Amino acid sequence: MYLVDMHTIGDERYFIVIDTFHPERNRVEKVSDQRFAEFLMKVLDTDIPVSEIEQEIAA
Repeated sequence: MYLVDMHTIGDERYFIVIDTFHPERNRVEKVSDQRFAEFLMKVLDTDIPVSEIEQEIAA
């Protein structure tokens, strides 16, 4: 099972990916605003345009 935590530090976005069955696969990934927003849309199951999410993140 995977767990994903999302962090924002300043203007940088990160995913922390945790594999509960294979801890050696755990990783931190720096991601673009676009990727971060797309992931939020999937998790929230929403049709909010990515551009609106990016604007909200940037605020």
